[in-house]
Amino acid sequence: MLSKSLAFDAGWPSNDDIQALAQVQLRINQTLAEISGTPLFAEHYPLGSDLSLMLRSWLQRTEDQLQICSCVMLGNLARSDEVCQAMVQDLNIHRDLISIVKSDAKGAVLYAALGFLKNLAIAGDNRLHLGRAGIIPAVSQLWEYETVPQVQFAATSIVRQVIIASVENVSHLLENFPGDEDHRTYLSQLLLLFEKTDSTPIRTEIGRIIASICRTLIPKSREQDEEADAILKRLFGIHSGIAFPLGAMISQTQWPVVRSEGWFALALMASSQPGSGTALECLEKMDLFPTLEQSLSAESLGSADEANKLQLIKDRDNIIVLIQEILKQDTQPKIRYEAC
Repeated sequence: MLSKSLAFDAGWPSNDDIQALAQVQLRINQTLAEISGTPLFAEHYPLGSDLSLMLRSWLQRTEDQLQICSCVMLGNLARSDEVCQAMVQDLNIHRDLISIVKSDAKGAVLYAALGFLKNLAIAGDNRLHLGRAGIIPAVSQLWEYETVPQVQFAATSIVRQVIIASVENVSHLLENFPGDEDHRTYLSQLLLLFEKTDSTPIRTEIGRIIASICRTLIPKSREQDEEADAILKRLFGIHSGIAFPLGAMISQTQWPVVRSEGWFALALMASSQPGSGTALECLEKMDLFPTLEQSLSAESLGSADEANKLQLIKDRDNIIVLIQEILKQDTQPKIRYEAC
């Protein structure tokens, strides 16, 4: 029904009829999405069935509704690591999705493809395959997609997913952005997006990307991993203001868990020699010392309920580690001891 309906609007004189047909196609797609989301669907139409083969072929079509339908229904099939790995490592479905992301497809198609890719990136070592297929250069084109904020956010969020525990993909993120005369990296473009956007979710997601990079590189650097150590030095050597997204996570008041993640990541950053000065710069330039003092004060614990108290205790522990690491690195003797 969906496929055949695409031929109906050819030469129709009435705009009302065309709009009505578009609404019908949308409802068909919504119904198919709901059906494919049920457990019985995967039992009757597993990967390799005629239906899934047809849906795979739709990824290479140019019709919006078919591409969206394929992304949603195949995405609903990708509910186990086994299926997700087969889709990527055996069927190369991710390459078709990356082609869609790089195309001039409409926002709804891009959003569906990005959602499917993010789902695939969760399983096993799929993120390595996505990185080698060029997922970061592909989504970087959408970081300025301001007309559809959901697409811009999804293109940012998928970066965090593919770099988790992957030194190789972090290195892809630090490759030079093509055509940039200043030889800035893909990460530099994300930091520029952080400065320009007023979207709190996007700013937070960029902060979480920085946190994920620190989690991946710094422990390996401590283990004398030469590759991770070299990438870590490049990370702090050419990216000014890299800690500012972490500072934004700390200064926001909407999500206490995000604030705690920011303190943890900043403490982790400070534990590395090249990152200690950057962490201190973040505290000073973003005026985080009052927030630090408040988090360490006894009054903050006394006025909190039990759940928030546990969160604040975690924050205090991370802040103490942060201060210790900055002082240990002896980054700047004039650090404000009164704040500690």
